[in-house]
Amino acid sequence: MAAGSSRADIVDYRVSPALETVYLSVVIGGGQILIPVLLILSCIRGFSRHPSLLQFLASWLWYSVATSLLLYTGNGYQNNPPHGICFAQVALQQAGLLIISFSAIALMLQLFFTLPTVSTSKPFSKARDFLLVSMPYILSLLYVGIFCGVAARAPDYMTVERGRFTCRISDGKAANFFNKFVPAIISSSMIICLCMSIYMLHKTVKRLFGMNWSLKDGLQSSSGRSWLPILTRFAVFGLYAVLCIVASLIMAFTPQGPAHEIVDWYTVTLPLAAFFIFVPWPSCGCKREHKEKSVSETVTHNLPMMMQSSVETLVNSAAYKGHVQEPSSLSKEFEYRYHYVRKPHQNDGSAPTAAEFEELPPR
Repeated sequence: MAAGSSRADIVDYRVSPALETVYLSVVIGGGQILIPVLLILSCIRGFSRHPSLLQFLASWLWYSVATSLLLYTGNGYQNNPPHGICFAQVALQQAGLLIISFSAIALMLQLFFTLPTVSTSKPFSKARDFLLVSMPYILSLLYVGIFCGVAARAPDYMTVERGRFTCRISDGKAANFFNKFVPAIISSSMIICLCMSIYMLHKTVKRLFGMNWSLKDGLQSSSGRSWLPILTRFAVFGLYAVLCIVASLIMAFTPQGPAHEIVDWYTVTLPLAAFFIFVPWPSCGCKREHKEKSVSETVTHNLPMMMQSSVETLVNSAAYKGHVQEPSSLSKEFEYRYHYVRKPHQNDGSAPTAAEFEELPPR
């Protein structure tokens, strides 16, 4: 029977029940067990993680529940599920994919604004945090409203079918826009994330090499970790983005076939990947609630050592010969002034200028 001949009949393209069971097990295990465990552990361990990271993880929980909707409504192994349930699954899945895409951009923007090796801007802004958290949901709900409105006004324009594992929009000229829009958004957002990840990785490595890299174990986050895990996660997230770009392009521009089945299996493993990537997430995305030094305080604490060569240069310059003659004395004076006098927004890892140093009051 044709897909659009009756709203009550759904064309069946299911795989075998055994493969469907494996698929649903991976979906539920990664998105509905491990991701919630990660969110709960974040609270138990005393971390206050940034809302954009929690939102990114929760978006995979949304997608996982939407993918399991047929199972939870008792239609998981039926070849002809109710049209309303099938349509609801398609709408919720597409909303989940959009929230994941926009949340990934929000997470990268949050890192861009707060990572001390990349940005020297104010690390905390309630308005900025609110926008980073709210915009993914606003944009996704706007799309779902349009999606449902079109389906309500023109039922023949939007038909759904029983896909290999879940319901999906039927192929055809009428549904081409909706079949390609979400994959296009996913690929665009992942390209943005990939570019930002490469840029921040470059800036961080350049900054650390500028500090001779031998201090990588001293330049730590507030939890005591070195910057190496942060760099590793940038690289892993970049690989994740590249694979998502390839998968979304296959979804958008190729007909249903074996390649789409590979994409289905890849997509279902992403909640597991998110869990393993973000379990030991470094503190650039979170902060301890109990008393510990902040990232900027730790960086500042190590600055006298990192700037030793700058101190020696200052000793040899004519501008400072009249003030201090011994390198050790200048180093102590430099440390005192930099620690206790310099404003927080100036603690960007650079040496103070001659004019700035002169303006700082002596100990």
